[in-house]
Amino acid sequence: MRLLLVALGSFGDVHPFVGVGLALKRRGHDVTILTNGYFESLVRRADLDFHPIGRAEGYERATCDPDLWHAMKGFQVVWRSVFEPAIRPTYDFIGKAVASKRCIVVASPWAFGARLAQETTGVPLVTAYLQPATLRTCHGELEIAGLKIPAWLPVSCRTLLWKAVDWLVADRLYCPKLNALRRELGLKPVSNILGKWIHSPRCGVTLFPDWFASAQPDWPRQVAMAGFPLFDEASLRGGSAELEKFLTEGDRPIVFTLGSAMRQAKWFFHVSLEVCRAMDRRAIFLTPYADQIPGDLPPTIRHFEYVPFSMLLDRAAALVHHGGIGTCAQAMRAGVPQLILPLAHDQFDNASRVQALGLGFSVRSRDLKSILAETLSRLIDTESVRARCREVAARFVAANPLSDICDLIEGCAVPPAPGLEGT
Repeated sequence: MRLLLVALGSFGDVHPFVGVGLALKRRGHDVTILTNGYFESLVRRADLDFHPIGRAEGYERATCDPDLWHAMKGFQVVWRSVFEPAIRPTYDFIGKAVASKRCIVVASPWAFGARLAQETTGVPLVTAYLQPATLRTCHGELEIAGLKIPAWLPVSCRTLLWKAVDWLVADRLYCPKLNALRRELGLKPVSNILGKWIHSPRCGVTLFPDWFASAQPDWPRQVAMAGFPLFDEASLRGGSAELEKFLTEGDRPIVFTLGSAMRQAKWFFHVSLEVCRAMDRRAIFLTPYADQIPGDLPPTIRHFEYVPFSMLLDRAAALVHHGGIGTCAQAMRAGVPQLILPLAHDQFDNASRVQALGLGFSVRSRDLKSILAETLSRLIDTESVRARCREVAARFVAANPLSDICDLIEGCAVPPAPGLEGT
C-alpha cells in the first residue's frame, strides 16, 4: 500500500511520524512524509519520500515570533505560519495520490487538509494524537494554557467551558479559512472544529500509552491507544566523540533545553549557568541556536546543537525542559528525573501528568531564577522520585508500540462493516 503521513509542528511533532514511517517501510509499504519544507533534510536522511506542505520560511517565521511561546497567543502563531498554509497543499496532494493508487493517510489532528480529503475522496484516514491535550474531554483533571481545571468541576460546567472556547477563540480562528475552502469543494460549513470535526470518523490512535493518560468516556469511540514511538534520529547519526569524552570525565550532568523551536531562550541559559556554578554541577545545554548560549561557559558546561536523547539521558542526573511530549517520553524511557518549565501549547498538560506520575516537578518561568537551585537539588536528591523514574522506565522495556501502531494502520485497508464506522 501507499502510506501518506502528514506531520505538522516542530521536530518533536515530526519525529514520531518519521519513526512510524520507517516501521511501515520495513513492512514493505511505500511511505511518503508530508510536512513543512524545513524538515526535508530529516526525512530524506531517513530515506523516506518527502513532499512539502508549507515553506521553510513560514516555519522559521513562527519560531522567530516571541508570541509562539505565549500561553494564549502561541496557537495563533502556529496557525498563521504553519497549519493554515498547509491545508490546500495537503488536500491537493492526497487527492492526486488517491486517484492513482490505493492509499491510507495517517495525519496529525491539525492536518485539516487530510480531513478534507477524507470527506471528499473517502480515503481511509488515521488521526494520530501525539499528546493527550489534543483529545478534548470533560472528565478528569486538566491544565489548559496554565489554567488548572480540577477533577471535581461538574461535567456540565466543563461542557460550557469548551463551548466558550470554541465560540470565543477556536472556531473564530479556524472556521473562516476552513469553511471558505469547504464552500469551494461543495461541502457544508462546519463548527466545533476541535471538539468533533478534526477526528477521523474511521480510526484514531494515540501515540502515548494508557498509563500516561487513560482513555476518557467522551473521547471518539474509534480511538485506540498505543504508545510512544520514541524516534529521535539516533539511527541516522553517528556517535559524538566530544560528547562521549565529556560524559566520561566527570559526574552525570544536568541537561537543559527548551526545545528545537525556541529562539528566545537567552534568559533560560543565563539563569541555568548561574545556578550550575552555584551548585558546582556539570551541565549540557542543548539548542540549535548558539547565540542564546552565554559566551563564558566553564569547562564543566558544554553546548551541543542537538543530541539524540536516547544517546544522552540515561547518563544524565536530571533534565530541565519545556514539556514537549517527545522530550517527556524520552526522559521517562531513560528514567531521568524531570524539571519542567511549561510555556505554551500542550506543555502545561504534559507537565501536569509527569508530576502526577511522581517523575519530577513543574515550575513556572516567572519563578525560575528564585527556585531553580533549590528545586533541582530536591529533584536530584529525592529517592522517591528516582525510584518512580526507574519503575516507569521499566514499562518501556517490553513495549513495542510501533508494531501496534503499524497493525492498526494496516487494518484500515479493510473496509469497516456497515454501520461500524465511527461518527
